[in-house]
Amino acid sequence: MSENKHTPGQWFAKPINKKDWVVMSANIVIAKFALNDLPEWNEANALLVAAAPKLLEACKAMDIYFGGMSDDSSLDEPARDAVMRNRAAIVEAEKGSG
Repeated sequence: MSENKHTPGQWFAKPINKKDWVVMSANIVIAKFALNDLPEWNEANALLVAAAPKLLEACKAMDIYFGGMSDDSSLDEPARDAVMRNRAAIVEAEKGSG
């Protein structure tokens, strides 16, 4: 897998008022969530985005361990599917879906 190209550092989410949230790394704003009528979505989306670097690293670790097993007949179909979906998520995160 390729080296990370996203904003380095620990990402965290924090509210900026009663309904809007930002995702930051140090003093860098990565994303702002400000859906006027859905403050609970703002929080949930910000928390998910803030977790993205850790989720990507977890997917990469799983791929290192299980990735070579995607063609292994000892894995049942749901397990092989999970390995392939994990790999597809890594590719999408690193290169996009298009």
